[in-house]
Amino acid sequence: MDAISFRDVKTSRGFTYHYYFSTGTDWLKPTILFVHGFPCSALHWRKVIPVFREKGYGIIVPDMLGYGGTDKPTETEAYKLSGLCQDLVDILDAHKLDKVVAIGHDCPPAPSTDFNKIMEHTTRMVGYELFGYWEFFAEENSPRTIDEHWDSFLCLMYPDDPLLWKTDMGPRGKFKEWVEQNKKAPLLSTMTPEDIECATLVRKNGFAGPVNYYRTLLTSVAADDNKLVPQERYTIHQPVLYVGCTRDAINVFSYALQPTQQFCKNLSVKEIDTGHWVLLEKPEELTLMLLEWVEGLRL
Repeated sequence: MDAISFRDVKTSRGFTYHYYFSTGTDWLKPTILFVHGFPCSALHWRKVIPVFREKGYGIIVPDMLGYGGTDKPTETEAYKLSGLCQDLVDILDAHKLDKVVAIGHDCPPAPSTDFNKIMEHTTRMVGYELFGYWEFFAEENSPRTIDEHWDSFLCLMYPDDPLLWKTDMGPRGKFKEWVEQNKKAPLLSTMTPEDIECATLVRKNGFAGPVNYYRTLLTSVAADDNKLVPQERYTIHQPVLYVGCTRDAINVFSYALQPTQQFCKNLSVKEIDTGHWVLLEKPEELTLMLLEWVEGLRL
């Protein structure tokens, strides 16, 4: 992902997005839109992109709002899902693309916008709280705390033992406690020096933007935004692939599968034996899964 392949575009909301762009060499094939999650950047997809590029697919990979070379507003309202989706559409429209497959990596859907109900539900379904770390990330001083205890934060975000997320990330108060006490644990063993460097890039720009993804969930922003979506539009009829990471202790495969099956009527499901960071643990295996599914769409 050389720097010369990155472009910038201003969206209709007035935000400038920085994104990787590669023109497809087979005009019959769709463009692939790769979307990263917290706390990453477009570089998170760098091990997947070459195979799709070699197969002739066009590729777009943005630094999402708050990350990398993209604008980093600090207003929580800027990070509502409807706005983020419009930003992505604006990027696609800038290239006049009408045949696109979107591929993303991160969290499962929440069953409610009431945080207490979400936590009760996760405890009932999987036996422990899953999203306690949301509260820490949403705190006013969380960006500063993360920066001041960076090594501790990095160890918990990318642990070699995925079960640390069960004990020190999901339950309320545990992530904050881990970081403030400067606890340490071995980093994910498959991370190369380049992987660690890429994971550290987000620190350069700070977390004042990225933590707003969680603030939307713990304020009225997400709830109000969700009300704009008609109930009949919740159902997705387009083909969907869900790749479940079987050792992910937060994005628990079985927990996320049920609502995905409920709303995605043309669903394919694959499992992969990794923790959350599948793009760092088994990128080749994941790439083949994704490629097989995309090519099977025959778009």
